[in-house]
Amino acid sequence: MEGLKPRFKQQLKRLKIILTVAVILIALNIGLSVWLCYRVQPNMTEKVALAIESGDTLNTIARKLKNAKVISNIFLFKVYTYAVGKQTKFQVGDYFLEPPFSIATMIYELTVNPGKFQDRTIKVFEGWNNRQIADSLATQGWGTARAFLNLQNELKDEMNARYDFLAQRPDRADMEGYLFPDTYKVARTADFKQILIKMLDNFDAKLTPQMREDIKKSGHTLHEIVTMASVIEREVPLYEDRVIVSGLFWKRIDIGMGLQSDATVNYVNATRTTRPTLEDLKTDSLYNTYMYKGLPPGPICNPSIDAIEAALYPVKSDYLFFLSTATGKTIFSETYQKHLQAKYKYLD
Repeated sequence: MEGLKPRFKQQLKRLKIILTVAVILIALNIGLSVWLCYRVQPNMTEKVALAIESGDTLNTIARKLKNAKVISNIFLFKVYTYAVGKQTKFQVGDYFLEPPFSIATMIYELTVNPGKFQDRTIKVFEGWNNRQIADSLATQGWGTARAFLNLQNELKDEMNARYDFLAQRPDRADMEGYLFPDTYKVARTADFKQILIKMLDNFDAKLTPQMREDIKKSGHTLHEIVTMASVIEREVPLYEDRVIVSGLFWKRIDIGMGLQSDATVNYVNATRTTRPTLEDLKTDSLYNTYMYKGLPPGPICNPSIDAIEAALYPVKSDYLFFLSTATGKTIFSETYQKHLQAKYKYLD
């Protein structure tokens, strides 16, 4: 070094200082970045719901986290994500994130620890038919209503082999009556087949061994019980009335009288009115129980366990007619003359 010129020595000294400062700045920058990535968001103590949709990009996910105030810097989030190689590891789902929040913890929760994401909820109401279920699923973004309805026909042989209660049915394409009404927790990535299986599994579980044995002793097939239950479900709301209506309907079948159920006519015409019109009653369909005697060919909706039990365990009475008032009260009559009087009093 002594042979070097003084001016060169000064330049070399300045270069060393610049390099040292640069290294220090880089180290500080890296340290600051790491600290920011692990830094917990202040004043965030509440849980945060976050949905990652199919097709969400890294930038979209970063913006969602920023908008939810669980991260403060989108750029650092993206840089850190690439640094740890997680940019393609985010999993679709409805997450329920818990504090403390930081860039590092969010990446971990959304990629490495997917156990905290919530399932989606599907609500199937008692008395809904398959068309209503399909429309509801389509509205929630699961797929098209037509695809859900068509799948039941496509899976007919597979599901008949899987479930004995389906195998006992006449050769029907759909699964009307057997998609049990309930609230279901379903993975966000579930497809229509998985949703169908959940509903059918539930029906299988709700139909107890005792009920299956009692159906064999009843003189009716399971399909007939479910079909009757579906009509009862749509006709009257209260169990104490349902068991009486069940006995009344079975009596009508025994004496060769039509069920004359408004609910079956509404099913044919896809209407939700309480009283079908005279034109509706003229619809030529085996489901029109004003025109054809006996049970309709199959269920008109998916009945509750309440309605199934009513169909299986009817109460005998002298009644042969009934009507429902605007308030939901059921009025029973022994004769047609008394029924007409009740209609005049409560409906006309």
